Amino acid sequence: MGESAQLLTGADAHGPVRDAAGDTTLAVSARNLRKSYGRNIALDSINLEIRRGEFFGLIGPDAVGKSTLLKAIAGVLHVAGDLSIFGVEAASAAGAERAKTRIGFMPQGIGLNLYPELSIDENLDYLAELRLLPSALRLESKARLLAMTQLTPFRDRAAGKLSGGMKQKLGLCGALIGEPDLIVLDEPTTGVDPVSRRDFWDILTQLVIERGITAIVSTSYLDEAERFERLAFMYGGRFLGLGASDEVRHSVVVTPREFEPAAMKTATAVLDSASLHFRRISRRIRIAPRPADEADLATVAAQLAPETKPADPRPSLDDIFAASIASVRGERQRYAQFPRDSGSGALGGTPIEIASLTKRFGDFTAVDRVSFSIARGEIFGLLGPNGSGKTTIIKMICGLLAPDEGRAQVAGLDVASSGRMLRRRIGYMSQLFSLYGDLTVSENLKLYGAIYDVDRARLVSRTEWVLDQADLRGRERELAAKLPLGERQRLALGCAVLHAPQVLILDEPTSGVDPIARDSFWRIIRDLAANCGVTILVSTHYLSEADGCDRVALLDAGRLIALGAPSEIRELAAARRGNPVIVETAEYRAALHILRAHGLPATLFGRDIHVLTLHPEEIAHRIETILTAAGIGAQLRRDTISFEDAFIEMVESSRKVGTV
Repeated sequence: MGESAQLLTGADAHGPVRDAAGDTTLAVSARNLRKSYGRNIALDSINLEIRRGEFFGLIGPDAVGKSTLLKAIAGVLHVAGDLSIFGVEAASAAGAERAKTRIGFMPQGIGLNLYPELSIDENLDYLAELRLLPSALRLESKARLLAMTQLTPFRDRAAGKLSGGMKQKLGLCGALIGEPDLIVLDEPTTGVDPVSRRDFWDILTQLVIERGITAIVSTSYLDEAERFERLAFMYGGRFLGLGASDEVRHSVVVTPREFEPAAMKTATAVLDSASLHFRRISRRIRIAPRPADEADLATVAAQLAPETKPADPRPSLDDIFAASIASVRGERQRYAQFPRDSGSGALGGTPIEIASLTKRFGDFTAVDRVSFSIARGEIFGLLGPNGSGKTTIIKMICGLLAPDEGRAQVAGLDVASSGRMLRRRIGYMSQLFSLYGDLTVSENLKLYGAIYDVDRARLVSRTEWVLDQADLRGRERELAAKLPLGERQRLALGCAVLHAPQVLILDEPTSGVDPIARDSFWRIIRDLAANCGVTILVSTHYLSEADGCDRVALLDAGRLIALGAPSEIRELAAARRGNPVIVETAEYRAALHILRAHGLPATLFGRDIHVLTLHPEEIAHRIETILTAAGIGAQLRRDTISFEDAFIEMVESSRKVGTV
């Protein structure tokens, strides 16, 4: 294991970081970078070198310094220390301005480097003018980028009217206009649906390979992080690990174990009670315990039986991430049930029922005759690509938008006529606004308690519960806007359930939240559904979360294209396209390109290549023949279809046959 990939703590984290190959041709050279916001240390003597043409990744929990480091490299934030970009001093304001001519930067947040009132064409023209690009180069670069991102047909559309996935593609075009030597992308796929996310990475990988661009990317998706040539794992403003993904993978001792329980809900409840981090993979549960966790796992293993051999026995970056965070944070957080009392009433009938729900905006039909119902205590996932109608449906269910046709009943009330009475029975956490950032933690809780008329005794007990679950005890006077994203989202969830609602509606509540914070969030959701009988409707782009729902509705272009348990969706997709042949190879980029060139429907998940097929033996033989002829060594295995595979297949199939 290389020295740079060791788990670093204490003084070791401040030592010089050298390139493994000793390459002096550097795109970025940083020494002793430091930045503080009051008492919060964002960068703690960071040392980093990135080679020209390297594909470098940055991962870590929320609020550990990733965005600060990327902004410093992009020249939009001044920090202390020594920084050079392609040999040009860039730590000073004047130096940063000189270096910016070679940098393309995409900040965190959908469309934040765009002007919403300008069209796609006008946005790119404006950004090209800022770079002082000659007219011929601007036109050539713009045409190539729009064709690559499939945005050419929409070039006259205003950026503010694009879907999230299209905005991110345009944002990437904006960062790449004029083809800079270095691109800095801060969580570019956060809030982007799986189909657009896959397209985004295909484009980015192609540019890095074909144009030799140096790319520095942060991400909250650990399957994406597997693709980087090297990556840094940040925590507390320092690097805990740095190296190739395989090196980082071995920086913490974990042994993945998998179980295929007969009763998934029982198994997840057992793991929640033990506060063990786990992932659902199809019908399996995957746990990667540290040595310190083995005793806890041993006490619950019998309830998770049977144990099976992992399909991929190697520790994944998700496994390493969870173990590393647990090692740094120490004792795992334990979870208490929501305080139940006489105010936590049940309701009769069907908690959510919509029939032929339709909403139009001018000539555009956002929701087209959608129908489904949700039972008490059910966790129901609302899935679909960006722009598929999820948020519009949620707003109609909450009574924030009036449907043009159809009806919606929630908590026994008709949403069109119930007004304030409806809002007392539901909890709602929106995609963008759920807290008042200029109020403290305590002030937000008091405000929501007053809005929902929660009596003093209940407000006290429920506030205590929120502070514990959001890990905010002792920090009641901090401003909500200053909280890390994961803590802010758990606080927002707490505010949404202060009045013990019968129905809880969550619109992409964990977008951009790191895996450990998402794990904490979903433990609370599962507790509310299982132990309090709360009916939960949640939209999400994280398909590992969707796989944990009781049922899901899959939308595209405003229409319902699939409805059922995640296992039923997987089975339907497998019946259409089969299960994957999975290709493992160190030369995954070249292998992906070659297999696609031979007409195989190859897609990338982490570094593994998936080829869905109804004829696995025939396709496996064909893959082996193609890769052997290309001189690429590979191992092949088979697995059942993942929920992400199934999602993409269902969406693409519906578009091909014209059902949406």
